Amino acid sequence: MPKRYFHNIHDLRNNLHKEGASIIEYGEKNIPCIFINPDKYFKIIREVAGKRLVVDVMLDIFSDGRQIFIDIFMNYLDYDFSENYLFYANQMPEFFKCLSDTGIIAICPQGNRSTSESHILMIQIPKLDAAKKVYTEIINAIRNSNR
Repeated sequence: MPKRYFHNIHDLRNNLHKEGASIIEYGEKNIPCIFINPDKYFKIIREVAGKRLVVDVMLDIFSDGRQIFIDIFMNYLDYDFSENYLFYANQMPEFFKCLSDTGIIAICPQGNRSTSESHILMIQIPKLDAAKKVYTEIINAIRNSNR
């Protein structure tokens, strides 16, 4: 899926990622983790297992100054698939704070709320500055919404 376009706030809300996201403790770091459908997760793992994996991660911001949505686009280079995960960032600033701190995002099958290494795909984002910019914009939007 390439860059997505949304027409209004209802369109954004209707396209939010439904499987959820959280922060997991991995090693001694807090890592943002996106939960996905287990079938989709294991399909990705079967495709990339034992092979070179490069994932281009882009963070697309949709904001009116008070509400902010972040679309996380993951393009699995050298493979024939990509994924988008849209989040209402006002409700999860800590998720994006962890992303801006670590530069790592995890993918895990929904229902696997543990940090079992065998069921977590870690992806390093290529541009840490982009994550820091997104986090700053989230904080500014939250401040604006509280005025």
